[in-house]
Amino acid sequence: MKGKISINIRSARTMKIVDRREINNLVMDAQKLNVLRSLCSPTSDPGVAWRGGINRMQFGTGSTAESVSDTHLVSPITPIKTVTTQFFSTSVKFTAYLLANEANGFPITEAGLITTEGDLAARKVFSKIDKTADYIVEFEWVISC
Repeated sequence: MKGKISINIRSARTMKIVDRREINNLVMDAQKLNVLRSLCSPTSDPGVAWRGGINRMQFGTGSTAESVSDTHLVSPITPIKTVTTQFFSTSVKFTAYLLANEANGFPITEAGLITTEGDLAARKVFSKIDKTADYIVEFEWVISC
């Protein structure tokens, strides 16, 4: 199971992309089965007991490298944001935004996918994004099996 995050930093005025990054991520050990179930079946199979799918993303300023045993972001600074979800045959894409009026003045350096139960499913640390009101940051997180 692998994941990739695409980060588009857009001008809040023109919506043109001014910076684009693509990075790989880790899926947390404790959530690999739930992530795999999300990939295989967008709707929960009534016969399968599991804690729920991924429906949120959170951002922070932590710089500690990610580990498959992580249980939370190191330094979360935003509320947990709802994601839009697209299912494909062997992958699922989660998308969330930091709008022009969100997280300004913070060096965004980490992101995490959060399950319906509040568990960390995946986490990634990346080079800082100096968030200001001039930018909207779009995070597209794809996990595939």
